[in-house]
Amino acid sequence: MTTHTDAKRNAAYTRASLRRKMEETVGQASVPLTFEADESDDGAQHEFHVPHPFYYDSATTKALSENESLEDGEVPEGWDEEFDGPYTDEAHRAKVLLGHQWHEFRVAGGEPNEITHVTILASRDARDNLADGTPTRR
Repeated sequence: MTTHTDAKRNAAYTRASLRRKMEETVGQASVPLTFEADESDDGAQHEFHVPHPFYYDSATTKALSENESLEDGEVPEGWDEEFDGPYTDEAHRAKVLLGHQWHEFRVAGGEPNEITHVTILASRDARDNLADGTPTRR
């Protein structure tokens, strides 16, 4: 006799069904981060979109690991410590994830650790949702 648990354990997925299930659980491929006008250094409202950790594509994953080949104290080409701030793994990650939004993010007073917090919270929220999308706790 096959139980419901056995049937779920032996389930096969199509690419489309896997994507649908992820969208049900996670909701969207990016997580918005808004700086209200009174929170930003330039006095304007900004909205940034950070890719959801469950949706990183291979190019993003590769870019995130590029700093692993650097020697201690080495800074990658194109890094401007005056504008970008000190080069750290966290700063590298934030710049990769924001892409073309990085300059606006820094001008608004954004700090790399804010992007780290967004990705951590987005991952936790997704994990706190059951497969059917209902929250397990709040």
